[in-house]
Amino acid sequence: MSPRMSADERREAILQAAILEYGRTGMHATSTEVIAERAGISQPYLFRLFGTKAELIGAAIEHHTDGLRAVFREAVETRPEGTAPLAAMGLAYLALLEDDPNDLRCQLHTWAAASDPAIKDVAQSTYRAVW
Repeated sequence: MSPRMSADERREAILQAAILEYGRTGMHATSTEVIAERAGISQPYLFRLFGTKAELIGAAIEHHTDGLRAVFREAVETRPEGTAPLAAMGLAYLALLEDDPNDLRCQLHTWAAASDPAIKDVAQSTYRAVW
């Protein structure tokens, strides 16, 4: 029997599952049932934690862009001497996209859904914060 997950570990598992499914299928086709199954929880528990599908997707978008900002921040802080910050960010971004194609799909789905009233504010604010 595996050890019990902490609340933070469970939330991380749910958000990772949501990011994966959201990247694969987009806002409206993302299945909360599949997300719950991937995270190893029940769908009712998923809704107890996040309330609505839009709130879950919003939290996943925030989590995803927090990771993107961390990649950019690290790239700037560890860039070789003489490398412009923007160049370091660009190289880190390319490496990220090569490593995880789902990353770009998440971004594209977020931009496509940015006019959806359910996630418009989170989509706009998180990507504004990246740049």
